Amino acid sequence: MTGSDAAPAAPQVALFGSAFDPPHLAHAALARAALDQLHLQHLLIVPTGHAWHKDRTLSAPQHRRAMAQMLVDDLAATHGHRVQLDDCELRRSGPSYTADTLALVAQRYPRTQMHVVLGLDQATKLHRWHRLADVLAQARMAVALRPDEAQAATGGAALGPPIPVPPDRLVWLQMPPSTLSSTAVRAAAAQGIPIDAMVSPPVARYIDQNHLYAAPAAR
Repeated sequence: MTGSDAAPAAPQVALFGSAFDPPHLAHAALARAALDQLHLQHLLIVPTGHAWHKDRTLSAPQHRRAMAQMLVDDLAATHGHRVQLDDCELRRSGPSYTADTLALVAQRYPRTQMHVVLGLDQATKLHRWHRLADVLAQARMAVALRPDEAQAATGGAALGPPIPVPPDRLVWLQMPPSTLSSTAVRAAAAQGIPIDAMVSPPVARYIDQNHLYAAPAAR
């Protein structure tokens, strides 16, 4: 299933969750693809709270929230109030689970079709998600599909054992090729390599001014 040019009948709401450590230009491209291809009424940018699945320590919540807000501001320039920051996971104690966040958002947006926006690399690890059945009961997975990943896509089959994603709970978002990642941005910043082509100007300035990702010796 792919996004359609015909606007759907039910109001469409999507969560785009990530550590946003930092948000980069591919994040912005994926958000725009979701807004346009899913005909979203609301796209909620949700910085991860306590990331139980991450091996590394994330940057401080206030930094990730500030940078996620910069992403929202950038998207709002073209999509207006349809894009909002939701920091519920940063304010919630304990591990952050998508099932809980969806349940909370559904209370604010009843009678809507919910989506979770994610990349194909994340989608292939869906079998590891906490309470995946609850997530799929509440929302469809809107998965970014770049041309170079098309051969790996199964078009609705299981994205990762042991729990399959039914075809009616999956929609593909067409995306241009990109090799950008937050890991690459952090690595470049740590080496003093310019990151202007990887993140927005406000995020680049924020990283520099707050000495985020600098190598320990340079702090």
